[in-house]
Amino acid sequence: MQLIFGLIRSLFRAFFKNFGKIFFVLFLSILFIFFLFPLNELSDLTSQNISKITQNQFHVEFETLKLNLFSDFGIQLGNVYFETPHTSPQTISEFLALPSFSSILYKKPQGKIKLKGFLRGDIEIEIAKHKEDNSSEKKIERHLISVEASRIDLKELKRFLFRPENFSGRLDLSSKIIANLEIQEPPEIQELILNIKNFELAQTTIEQPGGIPIDIPGIKLSEVIIKGRFSDNKLLISEMKIGKDSDEVLGTLNGSVNFTSIGRNNTFPMLNKYDINLDLKMKKSFYDKIYLTLSVFNAGPFFRPISGGFQFKTKITGAGPYTIPRFDAYK
Repeated sequence: MQLIFGLIRSLFRAFFKNFGKIFFVLFLSILFIFFLFPLNELSDLTSQNISKITQNQFHVEFETLKLNLFSDFGIQLGNVYFETPHTSPQTISEFLALPSFSSILYKKPQGKIKLKGFLRGDIEIEIAKHKEDNSSEKKIERHLISVEASRIDLKELKRFLFRPENFSGRLDLSSKIIANLEIQEPPEIQELILNIKNFELAQTTIEQPGGIPIDIPGIKLSEVIIKGRFSDNKLLISEMKIGKDSDEVLGTLNGSVNFTSIGRNNTFPMLNKYDINLDLKMKKSFYDKIYLTLSVFNAGPFFRPISGGFQFKTKITGAGPYTIPRFDAYK
């Protein structure tokens, strides 16, 4: 679970950091300077503008640029290279920006972005102004962001986010997010669906400050499906399906995970406490690998033998990533 929570935190950081400023530059600056500068100079000019408005936090270059003035009005960039302080350098084979008419008229980031070849997969992002259900004294402009991703290579994602864990698989993602693009408040994820095929996590060890290291055995799963939402610094996991009948582990998980806002303007979440219900069926081969580790936390009583292996059914609660989790009966 720490791997999943850490991945979600990293995705928040990579997705929202200065996103509105970059969107504005790519949608508007290139459109208008296209008629004033030669194409071979636009990459350097755009890179300079993005570096300037993000205080040298982002560097972007591209090889080709096409402007479509007829159907699907927008900009197509080829072989886009970018790097940030928080991620490894990446190249996108094609970047397609399709601004809405209101985006150009009112200079607001609205429209669609399509990324082909990002992390060996494809991503489509649609941004629209969010219609508030009620008036707010904050008067903070928010946007509805729809994200669809397919065939994302988790091994490439690991490198991109500098994650220490050794995992792999193919990720499909669907999400609807309400957020302020200037990060004046944490985002709200109304809907989140993750589908991971052929997930594999190599054996790893979790170091605990002042505690004994925890050995996590390697695992292979044909499929992992996660459904949930994120609001008010709380991740609600409505359903998580783990594995199939042919895997060493098969089961379900649900519960909630609370975060504490950290960073500039308190906009990034850090794991605080969690309450998880877990119901797993495992073959004896996996039971032999995991039992000793879980017995250290007094979780041994929640294993019971069943036909073909063991069932592990428990409720897990904890106060953070570096505290000892508590295992109780889950009915």
